[in-house]
Amino acid sequence: MKGFFYLMRIISGFLKGRKINPPHLQDKTRPTTDMAKEGLFNTISNFVDFEGIRVLDLFCGSGNIGIEFLSRGAEWVVFLDHHKGCTQFIHEKLTEFELLGQSKIITQKFQSFHQSYHGPAFDLIFLDPPYDFSSYQKFPTLFLEARWLNAEGYLIIEHDHRNNFEKHSNFVMTKKYGQSQFSFLKPRYS
Repeated sequence: MKGFFYLMRIISGFLKGRKINPPHLQDKTRPTTDMAKEGLFNTISNFVDFEGIRVLDLFCGSGNIGIEFLSRGAEWVVFLDHHKGCTQFIHEKLTEFELLGQSKIITQKFQSFHQSYHGPAFDLIFLDPPYDFSSYQKFPTLFLEARWLNAEGYLIIEHDHRNNFEKHSNFVMTKKYGQSQFSFLKPRYS
């Protein structure tokens, strides 16, 4: 990936057209392409009203997805990544876009965050770990058992062909855009 420069932009909302260009993070992130992001948000908009939702963006990298949610009306987004360069970049972008008051940025490993979080539930959790991350198949159970989602919320996991969630009891659908796949899961709380 070295030498490759990602050009990302906000697709919709009040920040539409603004750029997120993190060249110094190119070896630390695998940004969701604009094509995949546009397809993803078109799908989400069919069943989620962005206005006022609370979002958790895990393995957030450049913050591309979380910032898109804020641009479209999310009330609150928590950005989590263990790489300090990523969270510093997100802080810069949220400052530039005047969105610090609607967000929390956490520099921490996922495992530590998972063990320590006891805050309010989210309407949507977006996960985009490295495609070779060892715990991919455990994610649905980890988040759904922890009840981090509201009853009507969605867990969305970005992955490639190596992972498949279709047999999980909470599975709703998978959408494919180029090399990226997004699996949607929904809690079934009793």
